[in-house]
Amino acid sequence: MTEGTTPREPGEEGRREPGPSPPPPLGPGPGGSGWGGPQPPGTTGMPENTASGLSYVALFLTGAIFFVLDRRPEVRFHAMQSILFGAAWVVIGVLRRAIGVFPLDLVFYLAWLAGLVTWVVLLVRGFQGRHFKLPVIGDLAEQQVRHPS
Repeated sequence: MTEGTTPREPGEEGRREPGPSPPPPLGPGPGGSGWGGPQPPGTTGMPENTASGLSYVALFLTGAIFFVLDRRPEVRFHAMQSILFGAAWVVIGVLRRAIGVFPLDLVFYLAWLAGLVTWVVLLVRGFQGRHFKLPVIGDLAEQQVRHPS
């Protein structure tokens, strides 16, 4: 006997063995536009917490993408906070490299490490769907979301 197939009795091809049913086929749902049906205009088609968390992944790059594409206020807040935090973190990183004086470069290195921890916290809170606002940057982000100019 060779490996691969097991001999079956005649007429057994149509019967299924008991067990879990196979997953539903991929493709458009009843609404015709994916799993969740039709999406409201001005959204990315993903849950709010997923879009909020993804806006922090590449900081100002993904923040800008979600700020432009998604019109939900919470997603726009996280996207703008990501843009502003990313800009501040880059400035700290550049200053850390540019200043070679011992006490200041240590301060900027510690600030950069604090930024790394803050970035991870922002990612986690965004994916959890929580409104986590940084002290100054969060206020600026809320102003931009409320009154875009």
